[in-house]
Amino acid sequence: MVDTSSFMKLVSAGHVQGTLFNVSWYPALVLGNNPAKKVTGEIFQLTNTAKALEVLDSYEGYSANATGPENDYLRVRAMAKDLAENAYEVWVYEYNQSIENLETIEHGDFLQFLMGSKD
Repeated sequence: MVDTSSFMKLVSAGHVQGTLFNVSWYPALVLGNNPAKKVTGEIFQLTNTAKALEVLDSYEGYSANATGPENDYLRVRAMAKDLAENAYEVWVYEYNQSIENLETIEHGDFLQFLMGSKD
C-alpha cells in the first residue's frame, strides 16, 4: 500500500449525489441529481495533484487515454458536501460498465455494507 500522506490529506467525511452498487468486493458509483440519493465517502485535498492522480488512477485501473469500456471507471469532476454541507469540487471515479445485474446499496455507504448493514 502506498503512503498517500505526501500528496493528499483528509479534509472531512462527505457525500456526493448518486447511487452506489456492489460489483463484488468493490463499489460502483453512478452519479445522479437526486438530493435524496447520497453516496458516502471522504473528501481529500490533493497537495500534489499529479502524483495523487497517478497513484489513484493506477489503483482504479484508469487510463486517461482510454475513454471506452476498457476503463471500469472514468475519473470525473463532481460536487461533494462535507458534514456541515460545505461544497467541494472533487474528483471521483464513476463506474463505466453496465449496472444491470448489480446489487444496489441503498444507504450509499460501502464500508457499512461490508460490515453487513443493509439499512
